[in-house]
Amino acid sequence: MDSAAREVDEFEALAIRAYLSDAGQVLSETWTPFVTRWSRVRLPNGQIGRSKWKESLKPIERLRCSRNVKVHFYLMFKVGEVRKPQAVVSLYGEHHQQLYNDSSKSYVTMQHLGNSGVRVIDIDSILAAVMLAPDEQYANTYHDGSELNRWYLMEKPGLKLMAMMGIGQELVPEV
Repeated sequence: MDSAAREVDEFEALAIRAYLSDAGQVLSETWTPFVTRWSRVRLPNGQIGRSKWKESLKPIERLRCSRNVKVHFYLMFKVGEVRKPQAVVSLYGEHHQQLYNDSSKSYVTMQHLGNSGVRVIDIDSILAAVMLAPDEQYANTYHDGSELNRWYLMEKPGLKLMAMMGIGQELVPEV
């Protein structure tokens, strides 16, 4: 957890303002969000969700090359009278439908939307941590200008089985 509330970057600020406005909060035009960030959260399935905020501080030799963290950071908002855990995330576009269908719905490749895709979401909408790795195979078949910004998705084996069996935990921010 961050030691103090801090200003966020302009895209994160836009996402926070949009989220709060949609939740009915009246904000002045000059309001700037300062937030206390959380770096990790324990998901209901027992996984630890990590954030870009802390992962980006690690030296390059300690990073996994395939790691692509779409959660900027976790935080707690007071919306009205209710405190709610939230996540500031970067979204990905729609998956490539033809490849998805041709692979019997097992191969998911998509583009990262960058700063235009920064949003605030309710933390309980995060179902699992998944791997998003650079999709180097896409360029072998398609040359549509998106081949340098393609990521393929892989879920941890057994996640769906664990969920069906009711194995999981309460959502708790990691301390």
